[in-house]
Amino acid sequence: MKNLSILLLSLSLLSCGLFKKKASTDELTAESVIKMKTGPCFGTCPVYTFTLNGLGEATYEGQRFVKKEGTWKKEFTAEETKALFAEFQKLDFFGYDDEYTANVTDLPTTWLTYTHDGRTKTIRCYYDVPKELQELIAKVDEASNTERWTLVGAPER
Repeated sequence: MKNLSILLLSLSLLSCGLFKKKASTDELTAESVIKMKTGPCFGTCPVYTFTLNGLGEATYEGQRFVKKEGTWKKEFTAEETKALFAEFQKLDFFGYDDEYTANVTDLPTTWLTYTHDGRTKTIRCYYDVPKELQELIAKVDEASNTERWTLVGAPER
């Protein structure tokens, strides 16, 4: 009977979420990070790195074939930040393969990294990328191309 009581108490605590609380966008911190890095191709593919933390602090490092070359900083609003992080959670980013590639040449590579709740995953996107990931990449790219950036470092030549 004592063992049954302990089991029932443990199950009720688990169901209340006292042991492990599922992370949400309401719990974003400076350690929560979205990062997208694009690689070159033989043509004029844009090469840049965009990083956004859970506090809305963003950095854009434009290298080649981009409108903003150099290092830029920006503060995203809490709503903008939560919305972008919510896209990763909605997609279950951690459930995707680590890379999508094939033996083909002259395609740009995009590395998409998501860090949240003590977990980090990077996906290398080169070829045959699932549509949902392509749409997520487009949303991150759109966020990186917004206005109100401040130049903090000139591009290296």
